[in-house]
Amino acid sequence: MRKNKLFIYGTGGHAKVVFYIAQLMEYEIGGFLDDTKEGEYLGLPILKPEVFFKQKNPNECEVFVGIGNTAIRKEKVEIMIKHGFILATLIHTNSIVAKDVKIGKGSVLMAGSIVNPGTRIGNNCIVNTNASVDHDCYIADFVHLAPGVTLGGGVIIKEESWIGIGACVREYRTIGKGVIIGMGAAVVKDIADNVVAFGVPAEIKQKNL
Repeated sequence: MRKNKLFIYGTGGHAKVVFYIAQLMEYEIGGFLDDTKEGEYLGLPILKPEVFFKQKNPNECEVFVGIGNTAIRKEKVEIMIKHGFILATLIHTNSIVAKDVKIGKGSVLMAGSIVNPGTRIGNNCIVNTNASVDHDCYIADFVHLAPGVTLGGGVIIKEESWIGIGACVREYRTIGKGVIIGMGAAVVKDIADNVVAFGVPAEIKQKNL
C-alpha cells in the first residue's frame, strides 16, 4: 500500500476506470471530488472541493483528475496545482512501457496500452485502452489518445488534441494543437492547429472552435 491516499476528481465513467487502475497500483482511495454531487460513489465519500481543501493536507495525499473532457480536466488540474496538491501518474499493470519513456504528472496509461522506447508523454494526458504509441513520439500536455489509437514512430501531437477511437497516424507526422481527429481516421499528412479532421485518408473538415 502506498504512503499517501489518492483522491479522484470526478464521478463519471472515466473516473471509474481511473479508480480501478489506482487500486491495481495499491493506492488507498480516500474518496472522490465533485462540484455538484453528494453522497457516495463506488462505495466511497464524495467531497465538495472547498471541503476537501479545508480538510486535507497536500503533503499527505495525492489527487488525480479523472475527467475525460479536456477543457474541464485542464480547469480542475489548474485548481489542484494552485492549492499545492501533487498530481498522481497512473499506469495500468497490464500496460507495456519501455524503461526510457518519460511520463508527466497527472497522466494515465490504461489497460493494454503500449508505449515504445524514446517516447515522451506530457502532463495530464490520457493514453486509453489498447492505444499503441511507437518509438520516439512526443505527446504534449492534455492530449487524449482514445481506445485503439495507433501512432507510428516519431509522431508529434501537440497540446490539447484529441485522437478518436481507432484512428491511426503515419510515422513522423505532426498533429497540431487543439485538433480533433475523428474515429477511425488515417492521418497520412501533417495536420494544422485547431481543426477537425476525419476520413481515410484524414482531411480537414472545419475549424475546431
